[in-house]
Amino acid sequence: MQSIWSSITTHLDPKKTLFVIFVIILANKVHTKIRTNIIASRLYKKAQEKRKQRDALIATQFTPPSEISEEKRSLILSSSVTQLSQLLNDDKITSEEILRVYHSRAITFGLSLELIAESNYDEALETAKKCDEIRKKTPRDERHKLGGLFGIPISIKDSFIQKGLDSTCGQASLCFKPNQEDGEILDLIKSRGAIPFIRSNAPQTLALLDCVNYIWGRGLNPWNKTRAIGGSSGGEGGLISSRCSPIGLGSDALGSIRIPASFCGIVGYKPTTGRYCMKGHSITGPYAKSKFSIIMSNNGPLTRCVDDSVLFMKELIREEGRSYDPAHPFIPWNEEKYQQKKFNIGYVISEDFFGASKSSRRAVEETIEALRKAGHTVAEVKLPNFEKMVLLMVMIMGSEGGSKGTMKALSGEEPVKELKGHLALRGIPDFIKKIVRVFLKKAGMTRLASLLEHVKGVTVEEYHAKIGEYFDIRNELHSFFVDNKLDAIITPAMPLPAFKHGFGMELGIASCYNWPANCANLPAGVLPVTKVKEGEDVYTDKDSKHNDKLTKQCNQAIEGSVGLPVNVQVMSLPWEDEKCLAVMKTIEGLVQFNELPPLY
Repeated sequence: MQSIWSSITTHLDPKKTLFVIFVIILANKVHTKIRTNIIASRLYKKAQEKRKQRDALIATQFTPPSEISEEKRSLILSSSVTQLSQLLNDDKITSEEILRVYHSRAITFGLSLELIAESNYDEALETAKKCDEIRKKTPRDERHKLGGLFGIPISIKDSFIQKGLDSTCGQASLCFKPNQEDGEILDLIKSRGAIPFIRSNAPQTLALLDCVNYIWGRGLNPWNKTRAIGGSSGGEGGLISSRCSPIGLGSDALGSIRIPASFCGIVGYKPTTGRYCMKGHSITGPYAKSKFSIIMSNNGPLTRCVDDSVLFMKELIREEGRSYDPAHPFIPWNEEKYQQKKFNIGYVISEDFFGASKSSRRAVEETIEALRKAGHTVAEVKLPNFEKMVLLMVMIMGSEGGSKGTMKALSGEEPVKELKGHLALRGIPDFIKKIVRVFLKKAGMTRLASLLEHVKGVTVEEYHAKIGEYFDIRNELHSFFVDNKLDAIITPAMPLPAFKHGFGMELGIASCYNWPANCANLPAGVLPVTKVKEGEDVYTDKDSKHNDKLTKQCNQAIEGSVGLPVNVQVMSLPWEDEKCLAVMKTIEGLVQFNELPPLY
């Protein structure tokens, strides 16, 4: 190699040598750019082909349920899953009728809001007919043994593994790669008689709070089309809210069930990880398994009421479920815990790191006042090490540096606009970030400086040290519950109501109120309690205690949010799902928020 270089330099003067090097570098960059554009173009076309395939299939499936009376249709759409199950057992309706009503709505109204991915209506219809035959042959006094999900259609987030269908996770590279078998959680749900019938939209790489990708489009909020539906189980939130599905299956690693439920004004529940089968969900990127073994992820229901989430849990918490996931113990449903009537509750109105908006604070205050009047013990608390926990989780999610995991997951696909900014930020060299942090601190923007410090790759030694700190915080959260004898802690579900489209990455850190539950494996659920009032769609540094870019973005994002739903969050100790749901049920009964989106 040295002799070759010597030969070249012998015949070229220094200027010519530099010119040749420059031309080689430029040619390489041009070649790389052309190759990158070709790959991105191919993947975009692939995404469009997938969408066309879906639309063509749906066009053949659309059969308006005209022979179903308007009265029965209204009964089906207005009933909870718990009520639908009873109506089925009483021969008032059939599973086929439920399916046809919801599917026709999903592929029309749900499609117009870009909430859906694929449909497996033909298979679902065949299953519904079989369920009706079994129920008809079963004596009425024994039908309850079939289970509460038997014959009930259920929508499934696009990322779950389902036989014959793609798990795209919003990525074009995963199109036209149908799963060969059902994943474990789908298999378990189907064993309980539930009928998967539609798959829901999710953001590109499951990494945004704005549900958008090149395949299925941008999900629109049924309460206001200019607003996001949240992520990553965004399509599920929109489908349940708009009555395009009676119940949905989502997944939650950093609030991905609870955020869409909050933005769409429904109930979302993240169980204790390991309470039932966790397997059967697609993995996006090469590092996800490692990250989500530390940041505790799980699947769970999105429903219109707490009763339906309870029903879902009762159906899935079964001893036979260990055959799907034997790494975790079987802990039977404890009805006595669920029937607890008086609670000792701590509450958080706002965290200084990311201040809650006026409507989010009021939601907690009104909920607590209702609980106090009902005789429950309530006390304001501060979660231990909240800011430190948030920063450590930011570090864990980007620990490989430069968003390498996300880029590998995209496989050359062009990132959507919301994701580009995130990738650009993480791609900035660390020495430049250090310089920027100095200026941010001098300008008093300490929050942004702290976040930038943790948006970087770390060495193995640094990683191990930080994970040790992370587990210390997890233990402190558990001890905090025990030391204060708390049955639950109530917080804002999100510090902001559903924000405008386009802020899905910039305000991703707003989901931090959901993170303690993932950090400490706490069962956690959200439910709607109020709506944004006049004058509450303004967010200033007085609300956030930070005068920085994030505060300005929050103000822009929630402007005009009057009338949108506002949820609260309930968290309990690990394995006490019954207690968490009992507190949620109590709040639901006291507040009685029963409003539907205006677009319903």
